[in-house]
Parts: sequence; structure tokens; C-alpha cells
Amino acid sequence: MTINSVLPAIVAGNAVLLKPSPQTPLAAERFVDALHKAGVPEDLVQVLHLSPALTSYVVQHRLVDFISFTGSVVGGQTVERAAVETAGFKGVALEVSSKTLYKSHDS
Repeated sequence: MTINSVLPAIVAGNAVLLKPSPQTPLAAERFVDALHKAGVPEDLVQVLHLSPALTSYVVQHRLVDFISFTGSVVGGQTVERAAVETAGFKGVALEVSSKTLYKSHDS
């Protein structure tokens, strides 16, 4: 899923800050390492491991123009809120889902 946001951003001439899920930090590190080995400059795509507060700070930073988020509904709402509360206009793409567990009960 990451490639669907990262590759078009690179092709369009943008730098990318990739903030992975805390549950899968090594996947992002390996993905970016593969890009670097393929010739993508190291300063063009960087992995950032951030707390929720620092993530909001980055979303609101004046040099960040677009945010692409894939994850939970709550996470998407947090990103959306941070983008809306900043000065100017931020492009935001959210791909969110919620997982609900259903437990059947036998009578």
C-alpha cells in the first residue's frame, strides 16, 4: 500500500516523509532501503518514527503540502483534524477502515 502513495509523489518531483505504523516499523525501513539501493537519493525519501503529537506537528508544518494516510478511522480523523487546524490548505488523502469483531453466542 505504501508504494501507491510514495512512488507517484517521487515521480511528481516531491520529497517524502514516511511515518510507518508503530506495529510495522521495519517494513517501512526496508522499503525505503530498497528505494535507496535502486538509486533514489537518500534525502528524497525518509522514514520518521513519531509520536501522535509529533505526527500532528509534521502534518501542520508549512513545508508539508499533502498528506496521504492509510490506517484506522481514529488515526484518519486525527490527521484530518491536524490538517484542517493549520493555516493555509493541505491536500489530504485518507484510506481508513475499522475492524469489528463479531462473537456469536450459542443458545
